[in-house]
Amino acid sequence: MSAEIKKTNVIAVLLTLDLGRLRAGDAEESQKLLFNCINYGFMHLDLRSDPEFEAEWEKLLAVMTLPSRWMSRCGMTRAP
Repeated sequence: MSAEIKKTNVIAVLLTLDLGRLRAGDAEESQKLLFNCINYGFMHLDLRSDPEFEAEWEKLLAVMTLPSRWMSRCGMTRAP
C-alpha cells in the first residue's frame, strides 16, 4: 500500500479514511483502516462524505446552541 505524500514540511504521516466508503463496506478503505490501526494507531477520519453523519451533526449543533439561544431570548448574557 502506498500513499502520496508531499515532501514540503512533512512532520508526520497522517493518512485519511473516508467514513462514507467505510460505511458502504468498501474493501480498499477497510484495508486502509486495518493498515493504519496496526502501523500507526490513529488516522484522520473524513466525515464529509457521509450524509447520515452530516444530518446527525446538524441535530447535535442545534442542541449545543440551545443554552445560548435560550439566554438571548431571556435577555441574559454569559458570565465573564
